[in-house]
Amino acid sequence: MYFNPSACIFDLDGLLLDSERVSRDCWIEAAKEFGQSVREIYPSLIGKGLAGCDAILAEHFGDAVLVARMRNRKNELQRQVLERASIPLKPGARETLELAKKNGMQIALATGSVRDSVHEKLRPHDLTRHFHAMVCGDDVERGKPAPDIFLAAAARVAVKPEACVVFEDSCAGVEGALAAGMRVVMVPDLVAPLEEYVARGVVIISSLFEAHQMYLERADDGSPSVKTSQKL
Repeated sequence: MYFNPSACIFDLDGLLLDSERVSRDCWIEAAKEFGQSVREIYPSLIGKGLAGCDAILAEHFGDAVLVARMRNRKNELQRQVLERASIPLKPGARETLELAKKNGMQIALATGSVRDSVHEKLRPHDLTRHFHAMVCGDDVERGKPAPDIFLAAAARVAVKPEACVVFEDSCAGVEGALAAGMRVVMVPDLVAPLEEYVARGVVIISSLFEAHQMYLERADDGSPSVKTSQKL
């Protein structure tokens, strides 16, 4: 069976860029400098927007001012990392974007990162030219797992949600895409998929190369297609 999408919507951190580990390590170091630890709570932050992450951290530490100070330090540490070297692409990222473009799909980015950070991280890789639309964390009121960012991305490329396929690495992103009524392909990074996802129609693959080879092929009639009969 084939699903013929008109648009592909991609997450950024942990999906196109191998940046979640950088973010995690910077958070761990920043918290350590304030005599705190985020190791046990960090998995719950992955994929969520800034406001969602800060709310979780404020509840955990009971101090929103402390969280703001730690975030500022985390951002400073991350800028230092980016000054030393660019964040590498995840395997298959460039190839998958190029294949989607070749197949005539609309391509959108839907990321919880703020726009300035997105451009800073993407600049070394010359990937922004592939996107017909970019929706960032500071463009929507509610971050993932709310569906807002995906619905905004679909609207900007003038494609109905049901004609979109979303590529995500986080559970928060998967939940948001499902809530938006979109097909979802998950490429897990730091967090494993929930056992229920396959039953909910989520396709789980090990790398974007599999999306390149298996889920963005052309159907027999030449139309771009995402194969949904096989769930890994």
